[in-house]
Amino acid sequence: MSLPSFVIKAAQHASDAEVDGLLGPKTLAALREYDDECDDFDFADERNRLVVAVAQHASGLRGKDLDGRFGPTTKQAVQAYLERHGVEAANTASPAAAPAAAPAPAKADANATPAAPARSSKSSGSKMAVWEAHEGPGIYEKDGIDLRDPTPLVPEGGLAEIPTRKTMKGVYGDALELGKEGIKERLVSLDGLPGRFNKGNGELHSVHKLMAPHLRLALELCEKFGVIDEIYRIGTFNYRHMRHDPSKPLSFHSYGVCVDLNPRENFGWVPNGDEKNIQPFSEGWWKKYPRSLSEVAVLCFKKAGFAWGGDWASFRDPMHFELVA
Repeated sequence: MSLPSFVIKAAQHASDAEVDGLLGPKTLAALREYDDECDDFDFADERNRLVVAVAQHASGLRGKDLDGRFGPTTKQAVQAYLERHGVEAANTASPAAAPAAAPAPAKADANATPAAPARSSKSSGSKMAVWEAHEGPGIYEKDGIDLRDPTPLVPEGGLAEIPTRKTMKGVYGDALELGKEGIKERLVSLDGLPGRFNKGNGELHSVHKLMAPHLRLALELCEKFGVIDEIYRIGTFNYRHMRHDPSKPLSFHSYGVCVDLNPRENFGWVPNGDEKNIQPFSEGWWKKYPRSLSEVAVLCFKKAGFAWGGDWASFRDPMHFELVA
């Protein structure tokens, strides 16, 4: 079932996404972030219900009315929300198609260059933290640590060898066999972390105990190399299927061994045609991701043992870092 564009616009406005009435990767990343931060509902795996639930929640609906389903009560509440916030509520009479096509590439700053992109430092995403762009080419070597050396560091209490996709179940546990509750028993919380991400209190929850030392090291390296304030949002454990598609296997997020950084700025996409030639941190990359993580920030996570989804050729996923070789 297609959704009325005004419901999509309300959900976009509530999640600080671009309000255009279209369901693209940026909007879905923003809605899933809203879902992650809201304890009142969980519809991350059901696209249409996620859109409606965010619009309902933003409109003040609670209890049985917060069900992710479009009806008269939702229509009235959402229209009132749009009116209060001065958002154009086009097409409120009947449902309209909500294309799932990818949005047009974001416009890069006129002064941007591949080496030193001049990107806006306006806060984006989480209202609890501050996002700051890394403006220069950055520092790659400090205190005897060379980020361009591909050899990862082994943190205290960390893994001397990062497991592969074939060996990870034996190391981390089989998420399918253990189930959500079984995996939760292997998760820990971290505090005292550098940065102003999420709620700005230096805490992360639901991290696999074996990934915890590596994640702490990655953030400490980001602080050391001056890029910690690029990170405003960190997503961790989420027991779900890959790309939120039930036909696919469980995501590594179901194991608690990966993180998503600033998802709405670093959305995933499938390159087609000439886009297949776009390489990370090239001019084309900065046009696609004008507020992407800097190369220095990415290398800090790689140095801590993480693989980066931005390196994947068939599906670019620059928000994603996983502790899987």
